[in-house]
Amino acid sequence: MAASSLLANIDTQHEDQIHDCQFDFYGTRLATASSDKSIRIFEVNGEKTQLQTKIQAHESAVWQLSWADPKYGSLLASASFDKRVLLHQEDANGQWKQVFCFEDNKTSVNCVQFAPPEFGLILACGSSDGQVTVLESKSQSGTDWEVTAKFSALKSGVSSLSWAPPAESGSLFDEPYSDEKKKKNVKRLVCSGNNSTIHVYEEEEFGQWKLCKELDGHKDWVRCVAWAPSTGRKRNVIASCDHHGEVRIWTKETGADWEHVTLQKYNYPIWDVSWSVTGNLLSVSGGDNNVTVWRQMADGEWACILDQGEQTN
Repeated sequence: MAASSLLANIDTQHEDQIHDCQFDFYGTRLATASSDKSIRIFEVNGEKTQLQTKIQAHESAVWQLSWADPKYGSLLASASFDKRVLLHQEDANGQWKQVFCFEDNKTSVNCVQFAPPEFGLILACGSSDGQVTVLESKSQSGTDWEVTAKFSALKSGVSSLSWAPPAESGSLFDEPYSDEKKKKNVKRLVCSGNNSTIHVYEEEEFGQWKLCKELDGHKDWVRCVAWAPSTGRKRNVIASCDHHGEVRIWTKETGADWEHVTLQKYNYPIWDVSWSVTGNLLSVSGGDNNVTVWRQMADGEWACILDQGEQTN
């Protein structure tokens, strides 16, 4: 196993459980979300961290955060049990303010994620009633948004979603598209909820999403799904984890169906899987409060290259 060391411990000063933490694109800012209804943003410089701001805008637990691509400035989305998605933006003076509130959901909003910037300033959110909502900004400022799609994704509720990287239409599914459709990227989302099934959706026409694949095999509630960023190869890779402790890697080569391998079977629930920006490293965190990092080797096998638990024992 490669030699690694813990870089920093951060006292977030949250007063309740932390549900999510997300670095920005450059890795110099860390945003955290908590049941104490707050979001905190830290400046990170090597081993040094400094609290930049505390955002107290939600009325209940904040479940998830997502940073927009830096081409849109410092823009952060948050999803909460209070049924709202909020957009927070840093102004020229370094002050954070709420610039948009989406509150048309009827139940808890469990997840939110910005789309790859190639699609524009777009985000998707999933809620406990099984709905996925796609919103698009009317301008580059990120202050004026409209709903472009809303569809029922999972009857059991949506607890996790992830955007696919952009790719030419027709390159990832068996049936070829027309030359006209090949000129544009196809938007796709993977979703999971309170059951063992994973759903892959595709935008067939603007605002019209269809279910194109169900991925079965997990034995328990799929807690998280993560579509790997493009690595330059003509394939799709999705990581998933479940409450039973199993982590799976799903792969689809061009012209083939989805296949999977079991990365690891843990003896405790796994809460989260997350890819590096380059898509070649996968972090896994679960009920033992530790993180492992995995990499696919040249022979196609996956190897654990970092186990935080071994460092702290």
